Amino acid sequence: MSLRALLVRVFQIDQPSLLITPDWLNGVNVDIHATIPEGSTRAHVPEMLKTLLIARFGMRVHTEPRPTDVYELVVGSGGAQMEEVPPVDEVDKVFPTDPSGKPPSLDRTSEGIEGRMRSINTARGLITITEQSMYERIRTDRGTEEIDATRITMGQLAAILSFTLDRPVVDGTRLTGLYKLRIELPPATFAIASVVVPIAPTNEPNVVSPLRAVEKLGLKLERRRLPVDTIVVDQIARAPTEN
Repeated sequence: MSLRALLVRVFQIDQPSLLITPDWLNGVNVDIHATIPEGSTRAHVPEMLKTLLIARFGMRVHTEPRPTDVYELVVGSGGAQMEEVPPVDEVDKVFPTDPSGKPPSLDRTSEGIEGRMRSINTARGLITITEQSMYERIRTDRGTEEIDATRITMGQLAAILSFTLDRPVVDGTRLTGLYKLRIELPPATFAIASVVVPIAPTNEPNVVSPLRAVEKLGLKLERRRLPVDTIVVDQIARAPTEN
């Protein structure tokens, strides 16, 4: 994986703008072959990877609360309009064959921020499954993206919304459960190196707007300037020391 992607895993970051790194990190790929010590769990892996990066790449980082323009996702005055559902682990579930008969171009299970995570790229979109949640990002004919969530956390929804707006989204709903919902959003932004190129929000009536879309769920996106913990990489080598 890329060195930057490894850092995202180490620091368990779900929004790219909260990790400040040299631009070249995306272009450096690394292979890691390691044995997990007996008695360790996956909860220990980020700290072990951090130790590896310090020892082998000379990594130095610091965390600072940076005043950041954000959207805060909050519950509207009328209350949340979503169905709360129990968690279900379907990471290993065998799903029916796609009606088109075309096999998925990707079906991979990996260790993510929330434990085991499975990604399935089908003909109509991307399904993400964790040990509690499951949601699908569906590409529509008009170029938008529908989020069809069987179970999703508000933190996951905030992370998805961040890729459709001009600033990060922080979860201020205080809703700790899993929710069933469906929402239509603009297409996600794309990244050049470590810089996220956003799609600015719009108030035009015929354009899909995240600000209006969340209102159907009984939620609101409010502009804020808040101190947000940001991880800054002060030093890291392009290549590790020898084995």
